[in-house]
Amino acid sequence: MEREHLLSESLLSIRHLLSHLQGEVAALETSWSQVLLVLDKLEDACKVDELSGLHRRAAFFDAWSRMQAGGHETGVILIDLDHFKSVNDTYGHACGDAVIRAVGEVLGRFQSPGWCVAGRLGGEEFAIAFRGTREELLGTAELIRRLISRLEFSCSATASRWTCTASLGLALHAESVSLAETLNVADQALYRAKGGGRDQVVAA
Repeated sequence: MEREHLLSESLLSIRHLLSHLQGEVAALETSWSQVLLVLDKLEDACKVDELSGLHRRAAFFDAWSRMQAGGHETGVILIDLDHFKSVNDTYGHACGDAVIRAVGEVLGRFQSPGWCVAGRLGGEEFAIAFRGTREELLGTAELIRRLISRLEFSCSATASRWTCTASLGLALHAESVSLAETLNVADQALYRAKGGGRDQVVAA
């Protein structure tokens, strides 16, 4: 009888222990889920440029590379804001930041998962890559140029208003070369656009 009583008490203790452990496991699972959520947010933050809202350079190349799957024809447009240094020098860096944000909003409208990705490569230089033909690249580049030229800015400190322009260079990507090489070709076209008077599109 005493043995049965001891066994019953042992089983009860085991049940309490298992119940406690179950609660601990549930708490750990909840904590782990929260940790994963924070990590996901941090990963997203590392991929996105805070000022423009576009992909950072590495994330841009990753997204562009994924668009190459299936042998789709893609191209890249490089966009460089004309005389951007003078904006910062004349109106201040806060106004320069406003320009970057506005251009980011313009380019962000073109983004479509698997089809088009936009990024800020650094400073006042942006890029947009998408599936399309040379003619489609040219048409999109010209549309972007016009949209940027229509942006209007003001500086509360001086009550000044101004617009900005951009020079654009584009290139189609060939499977025989790397994405970095295609970007370099587009950069050479951009250089010619700058040298030719700015505020224009030049195709490689």
